[in-house]
Amino acid sequence: MWKNYLITTFRTIGRNKLFSFINIIGLSIGMAASMMIVFWVLDELSYDKALKNTHNMYRVMSYGTKYMIDGYSGTPMVLAENASTKLPEVEKAVTLESIGRALVRTQEEGLYFERGIVSDPAFFGVFPFPLKSGNPDHLLKNPHDIVISAEMSRKFFKAENPVGKVLVVEDIPMYVTGVFESIPANSTLQLDFVAPYSLYRELGVGFSWGRFMGTTFLKLREGSNPNLVAMKLTSMALGAGCPQVRDGVHFKMQPFSAIHLDGEHNEWLPVYKSGDIRYIWLFSGVSILILLIACINYINLTTARADKRSFEIGMRKVSGASPHNLKTQFFAESVVFGVLSLLIALSLLRLFWPLYQQLIGKELVMDFGNPMMIIGILAIFLLTTVLSGLYPALVLPSFNPVDVIKGPSSSRLGKGWMRKGLVVFQFFITSLLIISALVLFRQIAYIRDTDMGFNTNNVVCIPMKENIGAKYPFVKEQLLRDPNIISVTGSDYLWATDNNRCSGCVRWENFQEGDDVDFLIPQVDFGYFETLEIPLVSGRFFSPACATDSSEAFMINETASRVMKLKNPVGVQCGLYGNSGIIRKGRIIGIFKDIHYSSLHKQIEPQFVRILSKPKNASQTGVILVKFNSSNYTAVLKKVEEVWKQVNQLSPFEYFFLDQTYENLYHKDRHIGRVVSWFTILAIFLSALGTYGLTTFIAERRTKEVAIRKVNGASFRKVIWLITSDFTRLVLAAFILAIPLSWYIMDKVLQFYAYHINMTLWIILLALLIVVAIAFLASVSQAIKLSRMDPAKSIKYE
Repeated sequence: MWKNYLITTFRTIGRNKLFSFINIIGLSIGMAASMMIVFWVLDELSYDKALKNTHNMYRVMSYGTKYMIDGYSGTPMVLAENASTKLPEVEKAVTLESIGRALVRTQEEGLYFERGIVSDPAFFGVFPFPLKSGNPDHLLKNPHDIVISAEMSRKFFKAENPVGKVLVVEDIPMYVTGVFESIPANSTLQLDFVAPYSLYRELGVGFSWGRFMGTTFLKLREGSNPNLVAMKLTSMALGAGCPQVRDGVHFKMQPFSAIHLDGEHNEWLPVYKSGDIRYIWLFSGVSILILLIACINYINLTTARADKRSFEIGMRKVSGASPHNLKTQFFAESVVFGVLSLLIALSLLRLFWPLYQQLIGKELVMDFGNPMMIIGILAIFLLTTVLSGLYPALVLPSFNPVDVIKGPSSSRLGKGWMRKGLVVFQFFITSLLIISALVLFRQIAYIRDTDMGFNTNNVVCIPMKENIGAKYPFVKEQLLRDPNIISVTGSDYLWATDNNRCSGCVRWENFQEGDDVDFLIPQVDFGYFETLEIPLVSGRFFSPACATDSSEAFMINETASRVMKLKNPVGVQCGLYGNSGIIRKGRIIGIFKDIHYSSLHKQIEPQFVRILSKPKNASQTGVILVKFNSSNYTAVLKKVEEVWKQVNQLSPFEYFFLDQTYENLYHKDRHIGRVVSWFTILAIFLSALGTYGLTTFIAERRTKEVAIRKVNGASFRKVIWLITSDFTRLVLAAFILAIPLSWYIMDKVLQFYAYHINMTLWIILLALLIVVAIAFLASVSQAIKLSRMDPAKSIKYE
C-alpha cells in the first residue's frame, strides 16, 4: 500500500514539474527560514540552564513614580547585608557592582578587562560557579583578595598556579585567592574577576541606603513568597531612611531565569550577556508567518489542480478505495514533499549559515547532535507537513465519483472561496511584514539623520588609564603642541555610554522639600562644550580665566532648568551634597542646549555639570577628547600614541572615535532591521512564487475562454486585466485588513525609543505600491503569454 502511495506521488511530481518545483522550493525556503530563527531562539532560551539551584534566586529591582519608573536594577549598597540578617525568608544575599573597563597588570605586562565586579564574600555561595582552585569559604575575606577567571589566569600566569600571586588593578595591589572555571558561553553573567566590597570601604566609597549602584541578588528559602519579601525590603528601606524609598521607590523580585531576556534593564552592565524577550516574540512570530506563507502556497496549488486529478480520485473510489485510503494517499504526498523540502532546507541552512550569523551579529553553533536542535527540526517538519497536507487530505477525497467522472467542474471546490481566502491571508502576512520593515527602515534612518545637538566628528577619545589622569595637564600640553590638534578636553565619564547620577544631591535657592531631582552629575574640563560645539542658551561657558570656576561654578542643561522650576537660573546659588555632606557650593553660570548625549532610546535627563578638578580620581571611567583637523588624522593618532607612551609604561595604547561610539549605540537596532528586512524579502518571494503558480494554473484553465474573447474582439489590455484582476482585488483586500494590525504593532515597537518617527500615510502608500507590484508582476507574465497565443490553437487546447 505505502509503495503504491510513493509511486503515485513521484508520478504526480513528474507530471507536474512546475507546480512540484514551486511547492518544494517554497516549503524549503519556509523551513530553512524557520529553522534559522528557531535555532537562535533555542540558543537564547538555553541561557543559565547549566547553573544549578537557581530556582529560588531573584534579582531585586527598583521601581518608582518619579524616577526609575520603568525599573532599574540598581539597589542600595547595604540592602543585601540587611536582608540576610533581618529577613528569615532570605537564605543568602549578595550585592555586585560592575567595575567597568579596568587595567590589570603584573610587573611585566598590563591588559584591559571589562567584566570585573566587586561583591560580597558570599558571592560564590549564591552563584555556584565551579572553582579551579581556592577555598570557597575564604575567597573574598580580605580587602585586597581577588578571584580571577581561568582565561585571565592563563593570560598572566600561563600554566602556573596563580593563588598567592599579585595583580595590580588600577594601581591597587590585589592577591589572587582563587580561580573559577570558564563560565559557559550561554551564561548571562560573564566575569573576568571578582574583588571584595571591603576594598571599596577601605577606599572610602560611600555605603548608604541612598547609593543605588549595586545589584542585589537573593536566594530565598523553599516556600518563601517573593512578593512578600519585596514588600518587606521596601518597608525595611523606608524604616532605615532611604531617600529614594521615601520618595516613592519600591522593590520587586525578578526571577533569575528572567534576567537574560530582560534586555531593557541589563544594557548598562558589561558583565551581562543580555537578550531581549521582545525580540524572541518578534522573530518567533516572523518565522511562523514565513512558514504559513509557504504552506499556503502548497495548499493553494494542490487544491487548485484538484480538477486535474478528479478523474483519478473518481476511478479510485469506483475501484473500491475508501475515504481513509485517499486521505492517507494525499497526506503521504505532503509527507514526501515535506521530506524533499527538508533535505533542501538543511542544505540551504548550511550554505547560508555564515551569512546568517553575520546578519544577526551572533555566533551560533550548528550542532545536529544537540537534542534540542533535532527536536526543533522535527517540530518544523511536522508542523509544515500537517499545515500543508491536512486540508488537501480532507477536501480532495470528498469528491463524488459520479460527478468527477462526468468531467471537471469549477463548483466542486466552492468556486475557489477557500483558495481566495488563503491568498488574502497570505498577502495579509506579506503586507504586515512590508509595512513593519518600512517603519523600521524609516526609524533607523531617523536615528542616523537626527541632529544630536553637538558635533562628534573628528574627535578621538583616549581613556585616562594608568598615569593619563594623574598627568593630565602634561598630556594636554603635549597634545596641543601638534598643529593638527584643535583642542583637548576631558570628562570623568563618556556621556554616550556611562553616567554618574544622584537623586536629591542638588539643592538650590528657594529649594522646597519634595523638589528632589534625579540629576546626571558629570565633571568636565575647560573647553568641553566648545570642543563638542554644544550650543549655549544663556550665561557663559566655564573659563580658565575665571579663577573661581574650578571650585564654585555649575552649568545645567535646559531640562534641568525646567525641572528646577527656575525662570532665570543664571546666578542662582546651588550646592552639591554627598554622603559626608557638602561637596561643592557655587552658582549656575550658564545653561547649555539639550543634546542627545546618549541613545535616542532614552529621554534627555537633567544634567548638573561642574569642572573636573581632580582628573586622577577619574582614572576608572575618565576620557580625554581630542579634536583634530580632519585632513591628517593618522598624524594625530601617531602623536596621541607617542604622548601615551611617554606617561604609561604598561598599558597598551588604545583609542576610539567619538562618532563611532555613537554609531555603536544602535548596533542592535541595525541588526534587527536587517533581519526583519531579509525575512520580509523571503515572504515577498514566497508570495510571488505562489501567485505565479496560481496564475499559471488559471491561465491553463482559461485558455479557451481567452481565445473566444479574442475572436470576439477583446483587446490585449482586457486579456491582461482578465487574468490579473482577481489577484489585484484579493491583494487590495489583504492590504486593507493588514493596515490596522501593522499600525498597532509598529506603534508599540516605536515606543522602545524615547524619540521616534510617527506612522505616516506615505509609509502605507509605499507598502501598498510594493504589494500590488508583487502581485501584478508575478501574474502578468502568464497573462501576456496567454494573450499572445493563436486563438485557433487555443480553442483546440482543451
